[in-house]
Amino acid sequence: MDGSFWVRLDEDGAPLTLTFMPPEDHHGVGRQTVEATGGSVSMSVLLPACTPVDLQVLGTRREPVEEYGWIQESKASGVGPMTIASSSPGFHPGGIGSFCFEVGPSDLRVTAKGYRSATIHFDPKSGNRPIVVQLEALPVLRGQVASTSGMPIARALVQLAPASGLGQVLPPWKGKEITSIYTGVDGRFTLAASEPGPHAVGVSGVDLAPRISGIVLLQHEESSYMRIEVDEH
Repeated sequence: MDGSFWVRLDEDGAPLTLTFMPPEDHHGVGRQTVEATGGSVSMSVLLPACTPVDLQVLGTRREPVEEYGWIQESKASGVGPMTIASSSPGFHPGGIGSFCFEVGPSDLRVTAKGYRSATIHFDPKSGNRPIVVQLEALPVLRGQVASTSGMPIARALVQLAPASGLGQVLPPWKGKEITSIYTGVDGRFTLAASEPGPHAVGVSGVDLAPRISGIVLLQHEESSYMRIEVDEH
């Protein structure tokens, strides 16, 4: 945004003129100087410069991914990746959202539940509208935890872990390749694995005896189902 306009901001009631200077590059990050003058005020403020852009996120089969978040990163000279803008996960109908990205070439990392995150290099001012990012769907395990009498169990901790190297260690497990979720009031759960292949399914929680409920083979981009029956203490 370039140009000037005036607003009444001065304590004395005098009009202030806000002048937006052309965006510049500051160590790899877009910044815009705003000057305020008038009355007894004379000041200059450095603000992030941003460009409005539509972002569309699609899945493996080009289905709309309607809940996602993103992080915009810039690599300044002599410095590692630096977050310059971000958006928390939110709902975007049709997978399309309108955002204001900081100017200049940068990396955009998009994340969504059930999908592998993807990073693209882009320039918000490149003229490509909208920006389209495609995410790879992860293998998913859906199911329900219930007692041997058939009653659904809420707040049970269900975990997925790569079967190799796990041995007979009982859950709960810890590790970056392990995904976890608590069951809902109906005992149901949905878990996305980090990779396809054989996974051990572990269940634990208050009043539940920790157990490995079995091994499930999760296929690439596919969904599997497992009903888990457990004994309560």
